[in-house]
Amino acid sequence: MGSHFGMTKNSIEKAKNILISLIDNGYKTFHCGEYGDFDLQINSKLFNLKKIYKDITLICVKPYYNENKFKSQKCKKEYQAIKSKILYEYEKFDDLDKQIGYIDDEFKYNFFKIKFIYENNFDDVIVCGLENVPYKFRIVECNKWKVKNSDVVVSFCTKKYSNTYKIRQFALKLNKNVVDINDL
Repeated sequence: MGSHFGMTKNSIEKAKNILISLIDNGYKTFHCGEYGDFDLQINSKLFNLKKIYKDITLICVKPYYNENKFKSQKCKKEYQAIKSKILYEYEKFDDLDKQIGYIDDEFKYNFFKIKFIYENNFDDVIVCGLENVPYKFRIVECNKWKVKNSDVVVSFCTKKYSNTYKIRQFALKLNKNVVDINDL
């Protein structure tokens, strides 16, 4: 879990080292989010680490059953065109960031980055049973689900009055092992 504010090259490298340390210490299953730059950065690192550590399992934990942020037919067609182009070029790239880095339109870049990652790189997808939770609270509740179902929580939090901070405090209250990428 983490904030999308303040991820630097240094903090991203620190996160990668934390992930490697966790894998080396026997942690093999990772519950991953799918919202914000933090999740995208961590997931990208895990996808690349999976090429080395083939026995790790990456599970996308979703707060919604029907995840379709882009509902227009135009957006779907653009996505399909971009996806086809990337799949054609896929073998030429080692890193996910290189696969999508040449897309110059920010909308198309973000659209592709979100959709392509989650369609092709996770071992499994879990949708939290949050049908009775109001839609706008489901991401927070999904983060709580991940905390409850994890032994270790990797945290990046830059603001004490944020949802990320509240979830971090929730993890500490449950006596979870919280590894901070940055120290608050």
